[in-house]
Amino acid sequence: MFDIIEALKWIKIYINDFGGDPENITLLGQSSGGDAIAHLMISDGVENLFQRVIIQSAPLGLRNNRQKMLTEFLAKTEQFTAETDLLEIVENYKNFVPSFFKYGLKAAMPFGAQYGFPPLCSEEESIEKWKQSAKKYDVLIGLNEDETSFYIKASDSMNKYLNLGFGKKIISKTIRATTEIIYGKPTQSFAENFAEAGGNIYLFRIHSRLINNFFGAAHAFDLPLLFGNENAWKSSGLLKDVLWKYIHENGQILRALWAGFARNGNVSESSEMPSMLELRKI
Repeated sequence: MFDIIEALKWIKIYINDFGGDPENITLLGQSSGGDAIAHLMISDGVENLFQRVIIQSAPLGLRNNRQKMLTEFLAKTEQFTAETDLLEIVENYKNFVPSFFKYGLKAAMPFGAQYGFPPLCSEEESIEKWKQSAKKYDVLIGLNEDETSFYIKASDSMNKYLNLGFGKKIISKTIRATTEIIYGKPTQSFAENFAEAGGNIYLFRIHSRLINNFFGAAHAFDLPLLFGNENAWKSSGLLKDVLWKYIHENGQILRALWAGFARNGNVSESSEMPSMLELRKI
């Protein structure tokens, strides 16, 4: 969080030299980056450093009641110091991660933002702080329809036992339920609270309309749409059986929408929409 704030201070000072506008800065983050940006909105030391945000696939459903887990995680890893060999940390990391059975889904994100430590407020104050920030920032926030299939369908153990017949239905229901718990419902709630406080906020959801797309609109499905680099993505398992033409055509329209929002904080009702996108102002 402090690193991002320092980078934003630098941008604020020097953006004129690159032809930019210091009073029109947009932050965009995906996944943990989206989570970080959402929390920058309620951080100390960010006044006038940015004007709008694009938050993609932020796991806001994992943000609450983390302190006990984080305290345990810190106690288990406190022997690691700046002098500890990096490879040793990587090799031993799996021995210290929080237990899914003990802490549930939030154990999948042990490095999330910590409330009650600078630059953040306490967890109890967070909702009110976001409401207070409503008049300061324009927000475009959303998720992909099949976020957790990225993890569930890529699991060898899940596919071994559940990839046939009734098992496929179990996987499908698990993806739907976990996507809504981690991403869907918390994002909807965030948008509604922000709008009720007078904020300008748009909510989107990206779908895969393709029948043979193995992962569907999984976590990170939005990234090739935004970056549009075929060479970087054409061999990715994420896009298995997805024609690049589909990504390219939808991506061009999506990039135009996101760029328009970055310029003026609005998405025009007359704008062309990609076939895979649902978007509305809350």
